[in-house]
Order: sequence, then structure tokens, then C-alpha cells
Amino acid sequence: MNKRLKRDLILIAFGVCLFAALNNLGLVFGFLRKLFAICLPLILGGLLAFVLNVPMRAYEKLLSKLETKFKKNMSGKVKNLLSLTLAILSILLVLVIVFTIAIPKISESVKSVIITVDSKIPDFLIFLEENGIDTTTITEKLANFDLEQIIKQVTQGAFAIVETAFDATVIAVKYFSATVFAIIISIYLLLDKNNLSRQTRKMYYTFLPDKKADGIYKTAYLIRDSYAKFLSGQCLEAVILALLLFILLSIFAIPYASLIALLAAVLSFIPYIGSFIACAIGVVLAFIVSPHKALVCLIVYLAAQFIEQHFIYPHVVGNSVGLSPFYTIVAVLLGGNLFGIFGMIFFIPLFSVIYTLVRDFSTEKEKEKKSASEKPQNS
Repeated sequence: MNKRLKRDLILIAFGVCLFAALNNLGLVFGFLRKLFAICLPLILGGLLAFVLNVPMRAYEKLLSKLETKFKKNMSGKVKNLLSLTLAILSILLVLVIVFTIAIPKISESVKSVIITVDSKIPDFLIFLEENGIDTTTITEKLANFDLEQIIKQVTQGAFAIVETAFDATVIAVKYFSATVFAIIISIYLLLDKNNLSRQTRKMYYTFLPDKKADGIYKTAYLIRDSYAKFLSGQCLEAVILALLLFILLSIFAIPYASLIALLAAVLSFIPYIGSFIACAIGVVLAFIVSPHKALVCLIVYLAAQFIEQHFIYPHVVGNSVGLSPFYTIVAVLLGGNLFGIFGMIFFIPLFSVIYTLVRDFSTEKEKEKKSASEKPQNS
């Protein structure tokens, strides 16, 4: 059987399969749903392993440096186990610290805002009356204003949210086994990643031509490194932004400086847009205390945001994945328009992978053209 006949038969078989699938879409989607349910633990485990591998690799490098310094060698399995344990403990420690600081601070700030609003209402009414605005309707509504009742309702609402989250957790119990298997799979993947990498590499070069295997292996490593550098760079950028904002807001005595800085750090994972949201919240909080402080907060925040957008984010996050500031901004705009917030976040490393592959392909083609043009001259 020659290649052309083989190709024609493959095309005919593909057309028949496509026609059958289009005429039985219900069965196809049902099969895909069952297949997805079966593969869900593997998918979740792979994603979890991919995320945990970022801090794990950092600890592996640290352990390798310690081995060199103290001239002691650890086996690969011991190093993997120790680095994975340290990575998990580090993530848990960060979560505990964040929730320990954030939740009491947010609760304290909310109470402070409510009390401040209550104390500022008479001054606000006087200001409106001095500017010729009728405050009769506002006064009547405020006569029925009960601060304690509002706080009680907010508290009850918080409990309702907790109960809803609990109900959602109960509903999700049926997926408990998938979650447990995903965690187990991710741990085994990370503990045995060196061996799995060797086996995968061997399979590539056994069943594929060397050139294609090289391309797949190179692309896989490029994706891993790009996303790992992006996640680490994004975390570093969030910390730098929070510290910068806290210092500047504290210097100008802006109220709720720590809360605004914390919100900015969390929302910075939404590139560019998150900073504007944090800025709006910060200005509103400052305005409740003093309109003058709100103006100063806006100016200080815009200055910090300018520094963050033009110097911190493009260079810390953009350079961490090998993108120039221009391509970083293009990736954010394109990803946001196509897929919203998640597109903004994940299009930067994706752009980096595509940019690197196109650059390497162009360089290779350029070399081929040069070598082809030099051959007749040498002959």
C-alpha cells in the first residue's frame, strides 16, 4: 500500500467517523462526559502537581546548594520527598498567615467603617444644608437607621454565607473520592517525577522521529518553565506592590493603609485591572474618614500604580517569562477580551511559549536559507 492510498483511506475513515458523530451528538457528549468524569482525578492531580512543582523545584535547588556546601549527597527520592514536604508546609504556612492577618483586619475595618459613617452623618447633613440641598427625606430615613440592627444583619449574613459554603461542601462530598485520588496522584507524580520524565522521554524517542520528539520535549519544558516563572514572578510582584503601597500610604497617613495594601496584593493577580479595583475601594474607605484623605489616597495610589504598571509588573512578571513589556500588555489585553480574568492571568505565559517557538522557528528557517544560499558559492 503506497502512501497516497493510505492517506486517502485515513481521510475517508475520518470523514465517516465525523459524519457518524454529528448525527449522534447526544451519545458523543454523553460519552465525553463519562470520559471526563473518569479522567477528572488524573486532570486535577496533574494540575495540582504542576502548581506544587513550582515551590518544590525551588527547594530542590536549595537542597542541591546545601549538598555542594556540606559535601553530602542525598538520594533522588529523599530529595523529592523532603522538597515536596517543605513546599506543602510553606503553602500552608502562607495561607495560615494570610487568613490570620486578613480576616481580623477586615472585620476590624468593617466595624470601623460603620462607626465612622454613623459619626459623620450629622456633618454630612450640615454640609448638604449649607449648599441648599433639602435633607428632609434623608433625615426621615435616618430616623429609622439602627446601627446595632445593621451589624446584627451583617453578622447573620456572614453566618448565612458560611452555611451556604457548608451546604456546597456537603454537595461536593460526592466528589470527595475524586479529590482524594487527585491529591494522591499529584503526590506520586511529584515523588516519582524524575523516573516518569525518563520513561516519557524514552517513549517519545521510541515511537516518534528524533526531530519530532525533540520538538515535543522542548515545548513541554518550555511550557513548564514559562508557567513556573510566571507564578513565582506574579507572587513576587504582589509582595512588592503591597509593601510599596503600605509604605506610601503610611507616609501620607491614609486610613486603612494595611487593608488597602492587602487588597491590592490579592487583586494584583488580575493584571492591571485588579489594581484599579483596589484603588476604588481604597478611595471610598478614605473618603468615609475625610474627603481630603480620599484625594491624597487617589494621588498616592495612582503614583504607586504608575510605578507598578510601568516598572514592576512588566519587568518582574514579563521578564520572568521572557516577554518584553509591550508583549506583556498585548497578552493581557488579548487574553482579557477572549477569556476574561483567567485569560488575563494565563495568556502571559502562553504568549511567552508561542513567542519563543515562533522566534526559534524563524531563526532555524533563516539559518536554512543562509546555508542554502552559501552552497552554490562554495561549489
